[in-house]
Amino acid sequence: MKKGSSSIKLRLGGLANGQSFIRGWVVVPDTKSCSTRQIEASRRALELEPDNQKLVNDLGWSLFQAGRLKEAEEVLLKAVAMDPADELARENLRLCKYARLEP
Repeated sequence: MKKGSSSIKLRLGGLANGQSFIRGWVVVPDTKSCSTRQIEASRRALELEPDNQKLVNDLGWSLFQAGRLKEAEEVLLKAVAMDPADELARENLRLCKYARLEP
């Protein structure tokens, strides 16, 4: 286990700090194996705060990192629709659309 991963595991179990933890965890992946946990964590956080646009964006980015581009684009479109002024969500969507164009 990598340094600090036990505290990550504990927090994933209870989502102790909600959004702030999820945002920190979701946007900084280490490996593809983390993507599955990131997606799970984002979905669990959205169960608690379904109208939280930042969490919707985080889920979209996690899906993007996992290579689930079509699903990521759908979620990121929702994030942008929820807050068109969110530059990060717009950039994530742009990157996702670009990645889908590549062969």
